[in-house]
Amino acid sequence: MRMWRTLNGVSRELVALRSGVSVATIRRLEAGEGASLENLLRIARTVPIMDQIVSATDPYEHSRGRALMTTRTLKD
Repeated sequence: MRMWRTLNGVSRELVALRSGVSVATIRRLEAGEGASLENLLRIARTVPIMDQIVSATDPYEHSRGRALMTTRTLKD
């Protein structure tokens, strides 16, 4: 998250302002200490990396997910 934020030239303070999340929460997330899913998604929209998150969780974007979908579809 920090790398995307810095590559986009956005300060923690600006991300906090735009996302409605505290600077402390952003620091914790960037340090690997985690955050709620809601805060993660708010920050992801602000940075912006929401498309990468959606792509990373789409089973059709990964060979294993596609294989599982094909297997399950054939069985049904």
